[in-house]
Amino acid sequence: YAWQWQALRQGVAHKNLVYSAPASGGKTLVAEALLARALWRHDHTPRVALFVVPKRALADEKAAELARHFSGDGSYGWRVRVCHGEAEDARRAREGSKARKPPALIDDARCDLAACTWESAAQFLQALLEKGGVELARKRLACVCVDEVHEMGTNRGATLESFLCKVACVGAPVVACTATASNLGALAAWLGAGLYETAECPTTVAIHLALAPPMPRRMMA
Repeated sequence: YAWQWQALRQGVAHKNLVYSAPASGGKTLVAEALLARALWRHDHTPRVALFVVPKRALADEKAAELARHFSGDGSYGWRVRVCHGEAEDARRAREGSKARKPPALIDDARCDLAACTWESAAQFLQALLEKGGVELARKRLACVCVDEVHEMGTNRGATLESFLCKVACVGAPVVACTATASNLGALAAWLGAGLYETAECPTTVAIHLALAPPMPRRMMA
């Protein structure tokens, strides 16, 4: 769609991008295209692009979607991983260890795309900084995409805000998208990002109501 091309041009013209479009308007395609561009630019170095979402279920869903688009037969062959607390617990169980370990991404140089919750993304970046400082973080992070960025206003928002501050210090590109945020200008200024907003929704959104059948009069009495 035309608005997607315009948003992509903004993303190419600026290092960081904040954009908004209605639900089911095609926001994800823009984010995935910019993530892929960041990985192509670093094709000869082992870097990882993070797709950051607020909930574990969304991370699982997004990892499956990224795998279909970028990891299947005949595609780019990029390795996709899901990162959240339950996934890390399952990894420790497979390894027969109960000890807390650094996030799997730290030692997994073959991972190209990771769908993470806020907390897992923050832990990964912190572990990178502790292991090799800003220099290592710059070598490993290709790009960070934050979906549903309006959730930063919730009680867990401090985690995302702290994470983005560290990403800014590292200098990795940031793509932030939402359908509902009202203060995008302030967010874009804070991130030093280009800003794109549209109200266009090229797909038809159908609303269905599930209604229970009326109760028989005898039961009502």
